[in-house]
Amino acid sequence: MARGDENDLADIRFLLQCEPLTAAQLDAAFKRARVPDVPEIQQLFRAAQPKVLALAGD
Repeated sequence: MARGDENDLADIRFLLQCEPLTAAQLDAAFKRARVPDVPEIQQLFRAAQPKVLALAGD
C-alpha cells in the first residue's frame, strides 16, 4: 500500500470488492499497521491512506 501506485491501488480495489471495509475499519487498520521506522516509507504510507479510503467509498 505504501507505494500507492496504480497497480497496488488496483489490487486494493479488488480486495475491497471481495471483502468490503468501512472507513472506520480501515482507519483502525492503518493505526495497527507495522510500518518500518523509515521516514520516507512512513510518508508514503500516510499519503496512500486517503487513496485507499476513497476506494472503500466506491
